[in-house]
Amino acid sequence: MTAIYSQRWTIFSSYLQTLQNEGKAFDNVFICDVSDTVFQANVFKHMNTMGDGLYVFLEDIHFRISEQKINANWIKACYGQQMLQQIGNKSISCSGTVLGSWPAIITYLSAMAAQFLTRSRACLRIVGNDQGVHNFIIYNGLIPDTKIYLMPHETGFVGTLALPKWLKRNKFGYILNSRSEIYAVVHQINRSPQLLAQFDCVYQTLPDDVLNRKA
Repeated sequence: MTAIYSQRWTIFSSYLQTLQNEGKAFDNVFICDVSDTVFQANVFKHMNTMGDGLYVFLEDIHFRISEQKINANWIKACYGQQMLQQIGNKSISCSGTVLGSWPAIITYLSAMAAQFLTRSRACLRIVGNDQGVHNFIIYNGLIPDTKIYLMPHETGFVGTLALPKWLKRNKFGYILNSRSEIYAVVHQINRSPQLLAQFDCVYQTLPDDVLNRKA
């Protein structure tokens, strides 16, 4: 059975194609992981100032694909040692947050889904393999006729928290980039016990007996 981290790209692609066929296409689309992502602002407003295309979000600038064991293993398992040597010096792009105009996202999803049709069992078995595929198609120019924006974690509008050793917040608890600008989206908040404690306080699950109680 194909795992959800592989299968989801085909599901996304099929769903958006159905919407398009029904005349229900949107201007822009944001795809993200669910359980470890929070929204702090409107992510689409950044597209309005930068233009159409595909926005992919880089992890900590100090890490390259080959230098980070998990990411290196994804490339090796899916594409072999030679491909790791070819793109290993590239910055890690996270597949858990991808933003783009409708045509760009449709093209990206088609490229992702097509890759999983030809991957080996060794690739399909490895947990998180979609990030290896994501980096492969990004850095090998397999998303035709699409402008790609490589957005840095440090100064961009989407933060990816697994690898950086720093965390910056303002007094209201908003998570900031290195320029003290509020991230529109923060991914991988579960890598920080401090953030999990913060959000557990802010977004409490209330018991039934107090849901409609005023005092």
